[in-house]
Formats: sequence, C-alpha cells, structure tokens
Amino acid sequence: MSEFQENLTKKFINKLTDCLKENKFEEALNLFEGSNYDNIIKESSWDIVPIVSSHLTTENVKCNEDLIVCCTTILNAIIEKCSPSETVLELLEQVEGPEDDIKFCVILSVLSKCLSKLNDKVKAIEWCISTIRSYIDSLPVPVNESESNTDTINKIKNVYNAVMLFLDPLVDEASLKKSQNCVTLRDYLASILIFLMGRPLCYLQEKQLQSHLEEPLPAKIVTLESQVTADMLWPLNIARIRNKKTKFKKRNVEEKCSNLKVILFELNENIPDLAYANFYFYVITKPHLWEKVPQVYDSQYIFQECIYLVIKLLQEQKCVIKGINFMDHLLKKVTRRTLTSQFLELDIYLELFDALVKVMVYCDSDKERKKALNVFQEYIEMFNMQARYFIILHLYQTSEHSGLLSLTTGIFKASIIECLEATPPIPYFLGNNLESLIKLACKLPHGSASDLVELSDEVITSLNLLRFLLIRDKHNQTGIWNLMDKLQNDFLKPLREGIDICRVHWRVKIKDLEEQKKMHKISEDIELEKSDAEVTLTVGGEKLPAMPVPEKISFCYQAVNGLDLMESILIRVNECIANNPLEQ
Repeated sequence: MSEFQENLTKKFINKLTDCLKENKFEEALNLFEGSNYDNIIKESSWDIVPIVSSHLTTENVKCNEDLIVCCTTILNAIIEKCSPSETVLELLEQVEGPEDDIKFCVILSVLSKCLSKLNDKVKAIEWCISTIRSYIDSLPVPVNESESNTDTINKIKNVYNAVMLFLDPLVDEASLKKSQNCVTLRDYLASILIFLMGRPLCYLQEKQLQSHLEEPLPAKIVTLESQVTADMLWPLNIARIRNKKTKFKKRNVEEKCSNLKVILFELNENIPDLAYANFYFYVITKPHLWEKVPQVYDSQYIFQECIYLVIKLLQEQKCVIKGINFMDHLLKKVTRRTLTSQFLELDIYLELFDALVKVMVYCDSDKERKKALNVFQEYIEMFNMQARYFIILHLYQTSEHSGLLSLTTGIFKASIIECLEATPPIPYFLGNNLESLIKLACKLPHGSASDLVELSDEVITSLNLLRFLLIRDKHNQTGIWNLMDKLQNDFLKPLREGIDICRVHWRVKIKDLEEQKKMHKISEDIELEKSDAEVTLTVGGEKLPAMPVPEKISFCYQAVNGLDLMESILIRVNECIANNPLEQ
C-alpha cells in the first residue's frame, strides 16, 4: 500500500471513529454508500469491524439505540463489499469472549447474511458453530428465585433466540426435504442443535422457556433437528457407549478426519450427557415431538438406551423432576413384567434403582421424593418375579435407610403373596430364596443394643411380614417354619431384650426432662434457652436439634409408644410360633 493510500485509509478510519463517537450517523453511513471507498473498506475491514463492533453494547441499546442501528447497517454494508470468507473470520473474532450479548446477537445476524454469499460454507459453519459452543458454555446458570436470576434467564433466552434465528435458514437450506446432499452440513447442524439442549437450557423450567419464537425453545430445537436428521433416535446408542465407560479415546489424525460423525456426536465436549438427556426428555415426553420419530423402534430398546440419560438427570439437582418425568413416560411404553433377570446382567438397570433411591431419601423437595417413590414402584412392576428377587436382594444389600428397608420388605411381602396365589405357585420367593431374603429383612445390626427407635420402620414391617407368613402358611409351603430357630436366636430374642433396654432408656430421659422442667419452673409455652442443652436426645448416633423441653418430652413418649407397638406385634409373632401347626 502506497503512502498516499495509507493516508486515505487513516483519514477514513479516523472519520468513521469520530462520526460514531459524536453520533453523526448519517455521515458515518455515507462513507459506506456508493463505491467511493470500496477499496479502502476491502483493504481495511480488519480495522473497521472492531471499531464498529465496539459500540454494540447493552448500554447503547438502552441509551443510544440509533447507534446500534447505524453499526448494524455498516456491518451489513461491509459483507456486501468484502470477501465473505474473510469477513466471517473478522466478525467471529469480535465474539470470542462473552463481553456483551448485544454484540453476539447482532454479529450472528450479520453472519447469517454473510454465509448466504458463500458457495462452500462448511468450513465457515464449522468456525461459527465452534464460536457458538464457546459462547453458550460461558453463559451463567440460574441459581434461585431473585431479580438477578430473572436477568440470567432473560440473558439465556436472548442468546438462544439469536442462535435459533442464525441456524434457521441454514437448517432450511440443508433440510432433507430440499437436498439429499449437504451431508456434512447437516451433521454439523444436528450436533450443535443437540448441544444447545445442555447447560444452561436444561436447567430452565417449562414456564421460563417461553420465547418470542412460535414455540418454546426446546421444541423449536427438536423441530429443527428433525429437519436435518431422518432418525432422531439413532444417537441413542452413544448413551450405551458412554455408559460402558468406553468413552471416545483420542484417535490418530487420519481417523478423526475420516470420521466426522464420531467427533460431532460421540465426543463429550461436543455433546455432553446432559444435552443428550434433555434432548431425549423432550423428544419422548412431548407427543407432538414424539410424532417426528420413526415409530419402528422396540420399546424395550428405547427404555434401555435412555436409562443412562435418566440417571444423568436424576443426579443433577436442578433436573431431578425432568429425570422422574422422563422415567415415568418411558415406563408407560414398556409392558409390565416383560423385563427378565437377564436384563439385570447389565449394571445400568440396578444403577437406575440406586439413583431413584437417592432422590427418594435425600431430595429436598417432598413432591419430588413422592413422585420418585411412585416411579420406583412402577419400575419394579416392569420386572418378572425372578428378576424381582434379585432386585430385592440388591436393595437389602445396598440400603441403610430404615424407611427404604421397610419399603423393600413391603415389596418382598407383596411378591410372596403373588407367588402363593399363582397356580402353580411361583418358586422365586419360596424355599431357599425366601430364607436368603428373610435373613436380610429380619436382622438387628447390633443385636439387642441396636437403636430400635431409629430402626422402628423396618423392624415393625419385618415383624408384620413374619406374622403374615406364620398365619398364612399352615403347611410350610414357603419354608418359613424351617427358619424358626435361627429367627428366634438372631432376631426375635435380641429384639425382645432390645425393646426392654430402649424402653428403660427413654423412660429415664422422660424422668430427667420432667425434673429439668420442674427445676427451672418452665411453662410448656415457653421455649428453653440455656437449659435446652442439659438433656440431649440421640437417635442413630445423631443428636436431635435443640427444641423446647415440652417437645423433647413429647418425642420421648412417641419413642416409647413406638416400642410398645413393636412389642405388641412381637407378642403376636411369638404366639403364632407357639401355635406351630406342624407340631399339632
């Protein structure tokens, strides 16, 4: 470039800079009208684009919207005058970091026009998609109900809306209805669309997902995906690959180049687990989206391939309800009692039980805990009796929560009833199998020293199970009467001693608290402060939180009442044993 041309270029850039700073929009736009400065614009676009883009800010949207319009018009003029392949790179360079969403959204809209000028746009699409991935990854995640959270949600929606407007014409161009070519372009688009279903979108609730588009964002993404993918269920096998821990290992460059599909769909950084999980949650739970899937897949196959994705949702605190609803819909597609013990050879089936159990026990939301329980019970109903035996065995061996063990024993009892009522009787909960499970159901971890208040639920359920069996099985069809000696020594006698020990302990606590109450002359309506710490209550090795003395006394009486109920059922069980029909 000659010195004269350099001076002209410098004057042009300085004039443009000053016009934009001084809000002389008409003068700025005049620089790009006609062809007087075309050579300068072509030679200096790398300098012009950053200057113009720097004014694309949220602040200017609020205070100087005309400046935004002017800068957008200038960028559109640049793509008309300059090489589109070079302009793509110049524009993308302006959104490498999450500086401002306005800049990102405007540049995406300009990029869309720029790409329409390219004959071979695959490489440019690859660059654009890489930039979009990075920008989406940088977006914040909604935390809680607050003003800042509302701002975060709006930010996510604005960015996603801009991305959708950018992808829409590309999907239309590459859609299966319009062209059987464009295979590589379709793969890039299909991959980015599923990626968009991951964070932060997967953390938004249904009511937060409404958009100015004709349909909610997730539905829009799935609809676009269906236009570039003939079979939206084909990537389900990737879940199986990831579940088996055979994650994609880095391969040599030649293989990477020759297997783009593997790169785009198997690499976790291109499509994380949560993105697949949220994508298939919408595909499978929304009837109008499910209609877009080829209705040729076996329901058990879909169920099995989705288990890994359900687990991923259940493990994310903000996605638990999606995981539960996803599971609920999947179960409705599977016929009851069709899952056999062979399915349990795949660890994923039992891992799903473990994931549901964690939600049932530890989830903060009572509504979600109850819904998880319902799904858990429905899930068990999918298995035949032989498989159910192994499931109950697994639950006994892996559970420590008393309420869950009580639930397991209830399922055990229902299974025995079903086996006995069948013609001929089903053997899987009788004989040796019954013995294995009874030993796990009727046990005290520390013998007579066990904390029976903590174990109350499971002990009472186990006693009720024994009483049921002893009354129902007069002819030893289950084999329960063969276990009497072992049950007496390992469970019933230690339980009898444990009830007495626990009752004495809690009555002493009541006495101490009554003394404390008298000593401090405390009314039942007044909460204790210092004196609260004088008598502590412990259940399962954990101290109960501080509470007024009257509440402590009430808790102690509840504990004693629970022990009385346990003793009452134990007496009934011992009466049944004393009336052993096999000895009469």
